[in-house]
Amino acid sequence: MKYEAIALTPKEQTVILKEQNSWEEVLRIFEWFKSQKEYAPNVIHYNVVLRALGRAQKWDELRLCWIEMAKNGVLRTNNTYGMLVDVYGKAGLVKESLLWIKHMKLRGIFPDEVTMNTVVRVLKDAGEYNRADRFYKDWCNGRVELGDLDLDIIGDSKPISLKQFLFTELFRTGGRNNFSTSGASDVERSVKKP
Repeated sequence: MKYEAIALTPKEQTVILKEQNSWEEVLRIFEWFKSQKEYAPNVIHYNVVLRALGRAQKWDELRLCWIEMAKNGVLRTNNTYGMLVDVYGKAGLVKESLLWIKHMKLRGIFPDEVTMNTVVRVLKDAGEYNRADRFYKDWCNGRVELGDLDLDIIGDSKPISLKQFLFTELFRTGGRNNFSTSGASDVERSVKKP
């Protein structure tokens, strides 16, 4: 008797990925999905995998998945950045968490309400109540000002710059495909209303 593979919809694949209890299972199933010739890279699937890796604090695997996303031309969304801010913040990596917002801004993506709430929660959890308040008020006025978020005084670890973060967390093995420094200044000058 010959068996035929059942084709799963992207939504069904997402449900299967989300139901897994371990990051290893999430990765194994995701690799299997990607091995199927009909599979198309999907930002939602990558977000599920990145969340599982972040919760497990598997930063090297998370970085490789991030790079793979870029290589496959999968564009990051507010959900992607908000989830990264969340998992890094919950792991106690507050500076790195906030650097994802700087990276998001450089990409020209304005935080949605969920991402803004995540940033405010991370700042509050770090005891940075005034900064959380300023971030919220700036966001309400259509700005994402991170200059006053002196990342060097948050937490007890050594200072880390955005440039250092980008090189160590994002581009260790490549993946500069979508990064443009020329567009960064345009984004920094623009004001967007939420």
